[in-house]
Amino acid sequence: MTASASSATAAASVSARSSTTAASTAIHTNEPTPAVTPTPAPLLTFDPTLSIETTGDLSELAGAPQDFVDFVASMLGAADTCSVTVGVDAVDPAGWAVGFWEACGGAATIWKRTDVGWVEVAGSQDLWSCDDLEAAKVPPELLTSRTGKPSLCYDTDGTQPYDGQ
Repeated sequence: MTASASSATAAASVSARSSTTAASTAIHTNEPTPAVTPTPAPLLTFDPTLSIETTGDLSELAGAPQDFVDFVASMLGAADTCSVTVGVDAVDPAGWAVGFWEACGGAATIWKRTDVGWVEVAGSQDLWSCDDLEAAKVPPELLTSRTGKPSLCYDTDGTQPYDGQ
């Protein structure tokens, strides 16, 4: 190889490395990547209240989390001597639901998703207990979803709007 060919090869090599370094520098910046905040799934409300009496009615819960649909299905066979009806007013895909269930009696009910599945955290045939709602940390929006008005609860001071505090 001649001296001029060797110089040309060396120059091409330096030029290629400079281009690669510039491209690498352009790709790598010190600016943090903005965090993506997921949009929470909307609260599903049913007006009038859904009345689930058979497994054929479960399709009415379209859009609800599948584990909640499965939970409702399991409740349908929970009573041996009475027919069961599960009513659903609202389902929060984050893990809350409010409605009622009847089987030889019944009550308005709030359910919550836990590590062991869906469980009842409050039930009443009258106003909710403020202590029960606060202990379970029930989101107030769940209870106001259909009316737009604060739900009432009771404590030692009497009846008051539930605000989650």
